Amino acid sequence: MNAKTLCRMAHSRIWWMLPVAVFCSSCALIPSPSGDRGGVRERITGGVAVGFVVNQSGAKKLKDYERRRYADQIAAQILLAHPSLDGRIDSYGYVSRRLGDGFSDLVSGYRQNGSLGPRQRSTLVDSKLRRRYLILASISPVDEELQLPPVVQPVPHKANGRMADYELVRFQTARVKTVEVQVYDTTNGRQILKEDFTSTDGGKAVVSERTGKRYKGNSLLAAVTNSLGNKLRYGGNVDYPKAPSKAHTLNYIWQLIAQGLPRRLRS
Repeated sequence: MNAKTLCRMAHSRIWWMLPVAVFCSSCALIPSPSGDRGGVRERITGGVAVGFVVNQSGAKKLKDYERRRYADQIAAQILLAHPSLDGRIDSYGYVSRRLGDGFSDLVSGYRQNGSLGPRQRSTLVDSKLRRRYLILASISPVDEELQLPPVVQPVPHKANGRMADYELVRFQTARVKTVEVQVYDTTNGRQILKEDFTSTDGGKAVVSERTGKRYKGNSLLAAVTNSLGNKLRYGGNVDYPKAPSKAHTLNYIWQLIAQGLPRRLRS
């Protein structure tokens, strides 16, 4: 897969608008409860190959096209974040062809054991990949929805700006997923890095959003009408939209991997 194709994939698979049935909704990056994460612990040099992505043991196996799609998306995000890697990054297609019959054993061993065993590492070394480092990723089965506190903003009264008869209420829901990334030296099979990337890393999260206007003045009729029209209440699940899709959330994690893992790549 060439550089232009990977770049088009990186651009085309980043979406920040999510459809929600009620009110206006969007997908955005917002501050999350977690703080900034640490940087990469080892220097990586010599170009990389993104081999494949699996679901960790305990979750349903990914299909071949899903492993390929996710690996290509990671490679695309890496190239988008680091144009200097043009010509020095490979992905699923090359790795699977190069390993041949040993590729399926590499995938199944990594999924079942959580890392490459001695046999898989030996296969990796014997395959003589043209890139020095191989990136593998596994998706945690943990999948949580995080409902953030409602954001309330007063709406000034038309006749008197100091009065606020209405307030805008914004409800946001995030999906929390984690992907473990491992990097192997293809010349000796040694694992040189193991790192978790979570969708709330970096002090941000991908969220779906629902907004509405609530009356807070003295008119009983207006209050009842507004309540029936918007159906907004504090704290109830009815107020919150569905969490962003798995695809949107993983796309953000691919970006975190691209920005964090290969940051120290050198020629």
